[in-house]
Amino acid sequence: MEAIESAANVVMRNAPQFSSVETATIVMTSATIMLGAVALLIAVVAFFGATYIKRTASRQAEQVAGKALTSAVRTYLDGPEFQARIELLIERGIAGLAAASVVAADERRPGSQRPQETTSDD
Repeated sequence: MEAIESAANVVMRNAPQFSSVETATIVMTSATIMLGAVALLIAVVAFFGATYIKRTASRQAEQVAGKALTSAVRTYLDGPEFQARIELLIERGIAGLAAASVVAADERRPGSQRPQETTSDD
């Protein structure tokens, strides 16, 4: 133990003695370095935090939009306006098919004139 105390005394005797201005400079420099490190840490956390928030917000927005779109489409498809339009289109389609069948049947009869084919030189 005596060896440690004597070594400490030698170090203290040989240690440079700083004036109050030099001590203040060292303390202020240390504080500046610490504040710089804290600022850097805050910047890193802010960057990754903002990225995380954007990613999470985007994911949630997609989910909400998907649910809203599904609900809106389901409401429209089940609504009376869409059902009426579909029924009208089906009726027109059936009527068009029936008319096409009559024309096709007329063309198949012997002695009926076939439509003239036209050629285009476009």
